[in-house]
Amino acid sequence: MLIVKMRRNIRYYYESSYMFICGFKKMLKIKTTLEEYKNIIQMIGEIQKGIVEDYLSEIYPRYRTLIELLLKERILYKIQEKDFTRHKSGIYLPWLEEACMDTSAALKTIGEIIIRIPEVFYGSAYLKELLNNNGIQHGTQQEEYFSIVVQGKVVANYYLGMKNGNIYVSPYLMLETQLVSNQDISERLLAGFIFYCGIMSAVTEDRPVFKINELLEVDKKLYFEQIEQTDKVINVKKQSDAIKSYNALEKFIKVHDSKIKSLNSNEDYDNYIQSPLQVITIQIEDENYYFADISYERLAKYIIEIGFLEILKKCYDKDFLLQQGNETVHTTLTEKKKVNALMKLSLDKVVEGELIENLLLQEDILADFYVQSTYSDRMCVYIRELKSENTYMYTALVRSFDHVATILLTWISMKINRIDIKESFFKVCELPNCEEENTQMFETKERKVQGCPTNLGKILEQYNFGYQLLEVDNVERG
Repeated sequence: MLIVKMRRNIRYYYESSYMFICGFKKMLKIKTTLEEYKNIIQMIGEIQKGIVEDYLSEIYPRYRTLIELLLKERILYKIQEKDFTRHKSGIYLPWLEEACMDTSAALKTIGEIIIRIPEVFYGSAYLKELLNNNGIQHGTQQEEYFSIVVQGKVVANYYLGMKNGNIYVSPYLMLETQLVSNQDISERLLAGFIFYCGIMSAVTEDRPVFKINELLEVDKKLYFEQIEQTDKVINVKKQSDAIKSYNALEKFIKVHDSKIKSLNSNEDYDNYIQSPLQVITIQIEDENYYFADISYERLAKYIIEIGFLEILKKCYDKDFLLQQGNETVHTTLTEKKKVNALMKLSLDKVVEGELIENLLLQEDILADFYVQSTYSDRMCVYIRELKSENTYMYTALVRSFDHVATILLTWISMKINRIDIKESFFKVCELPNCEEENTQMFETKERKVQGCPTNLGKILEQYNFGYQLLEVDNVERG
């Protein structure tokens, strides 16, 4: 006998003669009257609890077409009565209904899960009690991590650790972590996190990561292990709004636990002088990157077009290509060959040049600025600080003079806030031989770079990132 059940995360409402149903990944719009809407939600109330399929057809014959539509759109699903009886009280059921398109198949997997618990885990008794109450098999092991086993195969390992006052439940071993004890978090609370990670790792491709701070505030993300090439072509809608693409990047960092950990979350961020120059920082494991500009939109554009890719290269040891349509916006490929001599920049011909001059005067900074073109029509930026006689080269090559302005303003903001150059893409170097002052674009030859779509690019596309993020696959050298 089959039971028809509605997912618990479904939302619905009535507006302007239409019923709206927010489904698994789609919203349905159904024309109806307010009276019919009331009848439909009465039916939905019974389906939410689970109802025998034949009985549902018998008492609501006029809504058979609607029921078929809701089944097709995975808003409703069918399950054998014996399976429903076994799982209906499981605290995992709403998790599966929200995360799994085929809920019935996921529920079958539940019976195949074994969670192996470290012998040294201080909360074993509470975790075993929770697993027993939900019909989940378990065992113990000498290893100091939890193993999630399905059909005899380990699908995930989970580690506990404390770092910087935060407790982590993570599918990877973090460096320099301390042991977690019952003085840090209760056994019952911790058991719930491990239970959730075990269930979701077994029935989905997701690997949840939990961070619990000293106030027991919880931050949950999905583990993003590696950037990989994919055969799927990414169809990106080109957009000129840099803020929307920056918001897409921000959402990725918020949802996914990757090697890029956070934005604007370093300890010193709230102490920065941010007038008139605004600051954005990006955190990776134990490192911070600093960027600044007077225009937030231009700063956001610099982050998504240059800073983000350069940090990805550092984190994942790969080269990347950013495209918009058929236009190459940026590539992380480096070039040692310069085809033109060093050119001194005149600030009256640079974006925000007057602001830069005023800030230098205000902060008593004496500096000259230079660019040198590369083989592929990109610029290498140099800054010569006259008092210290230090020369700084910006290691990321750029195409746009707007980006040059952001680089110069970042350096000035770093001087104002006394930021170490290790928090940037600047490095100390020798200044190449200098020629006459010049601000014209340079005569160079384009180097063709090809790339493959990536899984990260696919995720960003879902968040309305207005670019294609590719991994460099082939370089044609002219």
